[in-house]
Amino acid sequence: MSSRQIGRSIVLQSLYEWDFHGRNTALSNFLERNLSEFTSELNEASFIRPLATGIESKIVEIDEIIQKAAPEWPIEQIAVVDRNILRIGLYELLFANQAPVNL
Repeated sequence: MSSRQIGRSIVLQSLYEWDFHGRNTALSNFLERNLSEFTSELNEASFIRPLATGIESKIVEIDEIIQKAAPEWPIEQIAVVDRNILRIGLYELLFANQAPVNL
């Protein structure tokens, strides 16, 4: 597995926890814990942090895009993992100015 795939997994784990806890705690708390736990041999923090904070800053726009694409599925009814995978992919494609490689 490429290091960016592992990085996306860490972002997904952090987004899942943040979402699961109602987004009442800062995403950075979950992200930093997961980074310290999973990245001891991985040097992708410069990819992971901007990805997570970018998603956090654009979450309203991303969720609106998801809602427009799937109006019969309110965002709260989409499984937590699924909606966060969508958020990661949409952020990378639309806002990060880079196409995901090696998903």
